[in-house]
Amino acid sequence: MKKQTKAIIGGFLCAGVLAAVLQTYGAWAFITMDYGESSSNSHTDAEIRQAAGCVYSAFRDYSGCVMKHLEYDEAATQNAADWYVGCPVYVPEGEQPTGEKYDDVIVLNSSFKTSKIFSDPSWCGMDQNGWSWTIGHTPENGWKLLGSGYA
Repeated sequence: MKKQTKAIIGGFLCAGVLAAVLQTYGAWAFITMDYGESSSNSHTDAEIRQAAGCVYSAFRDYSGCVMKHLEYDEAATQNAADWYVGCPVYVPEGEQPTGEKYDDVIVLNSSFKTSKIFSDPSWCGMDQNGWSWTIGHTPENGWKLLGSGYA
C-alpha cells in the first residue's frame, strides 16, 4: 500500500475514534469561554478558569453532550454569594462536620447540545441554553461544584 493511502486510512481511523469518544463522553474542549467585563468582575480570570475546571469535570457525566459556551455571570455570582459565603460545607449524614465554611462562590452559565441518545427522551438532540453551574470555594479544599440546573 502506498504511503498516501496509509495516511488517508489513518486519518479516517483517527476521526472515527475521536467521534466515538465525543459521542460517549461528551465534548468540552471545543467551547467558547466568556469571562465577563474584567474591570467590574469580583473574580479574576484565573479564579474563573479554576471554577470552569469543576464544570468541565462534571460535564463529563453528561454522556454524549457537547458544551458550546460557558460564561461568567457576575450578578448571579453576587446573589449566590449572599446564600453560600459563610455557610458550613455540606457533610453527608453519618460523617463528622469539618467546620469548613464557603468563603467564595462563582456562577457560570452554559449552553450545550444534548446527545440524540440522552437519558431523558424529552431532551434528545436539543440545545440547552442558560444552564447554570454554582461552584463554591473553601480555603482547605479549593473549588467544588455545588449544583447545576436552570435557575
